Amino acid sequence: MKKIFDIIIPAYHAHNTIGKTLGSILCQSILDRCSITIVNDGDEKDYSEFISIFNEYMDIREIGYKDNRGPGQARQYAIDNTSCPYIVFVDADDMFYGALALEIYLQHLKKILEPCSILVNSFYQTSYEPDLNLKIVPPNMTWLFAKVYNREFINKHNIRFGEQRANEDAAFNTLYEICVSEDKTYKQVILQTPQYCWIYNPNSITRVNNCEFFIKDNLLTYVDSIIYGIKESEKRFPNSKLVLERKIEIMVFLYFVFCQLSYKDTRYVKKNIFAIVKYYNEIFKDCEKEDAEYLNKKFIEFSNLRQEMLKDILPDLTFKQLLNSIRSAKYDPNMQID
Repeated sequence: MKKIFDIIIPAYHAHNTIGKTLGSILCQSILDRCSITIVNDGDEKDYSEFISIFNEYMDIREIGYKDNRGPGQARQYAIDNTSCPYIVFVDADDMFYGALALEIYLQHLKKILEPCSILVNSFYQTSYEPDLNLKIVPPNMTWLFAKVYNREFINKHNIRFGEQRANEDAAFNTLYEICVSEDKTYKQVILQTPQYCWIYNPNSITRVNNCEFFIKDNLLTYVDSIIYGIKESEKRFPNSKLVLERKIEIMVFLYFVFCQLSYKDTRYVKKNIFAIVKYYNEIFKDCEKEDAEYLNKKFIEFSNLRQEMLKDILPDLTFKQLLNSIRSAKYDPNMQID
């Protein structure tokens, strides 16, 4: 039977969780049409024990390298060393929700006449409040999971992960989403019924130490990733109105995230301000040459969509005040701020 899906699982210190992930793959009704690749992202301990358990039942292998490069580079390494028509990224602590998940994906891909650039699925998000709770997250391009990527489309537009070690989703999906919108020869498929389950992991980097990484480092790593995604998009589609809108949307989004982070903890305000200054100078500065009326219209439009982020928060400064302050801020791209 011809393989359809490359299931790519980046793994680093995932020995306590990956067994359940592989178990959810083992249950898939079209397992014979899947090839599973575990990418050892510089882990000192390999995943041979899992390979030996599961290789009797599925096409599974482990590839990797000695140095830890981050999940984005691990996924890129797997893309470069696999060949199935469609790619599904699975985190090493997540699961498919049911045994028919991949068959349902395949069914929806077959329904459309045009080639499909991407299938975007909603997913279940688990939490414990204090008992298990499943929340449905609508289809979106924020994360890499709960999606099916078309290898032909990836190759056509040379879509690749950057070297970012965190928020790599933002870089890859920003570029991918713009290519999807600009290339009308492919169709996007939206699937509302969740087939993927994001599992709450209290030991993830964003949750340990009272979520310190999220408050201290997340905004800057996001900016580094989004700069890559925007610049790569501009190379492919210069003067694109869609890219311009995305630049404005992200500038507004950074303001709302900054307000949230400043409200939670004031220790890292300087570092988070630097993140916005970096985005302004690397990406947004040229946008201000555009028509002022158009910019104001888009600012208002995107701000209205983000108002919920400031629920119960009274910001210390308005968006315009923040923008005015960063215009005059000194910018050194090599500056390190702790």
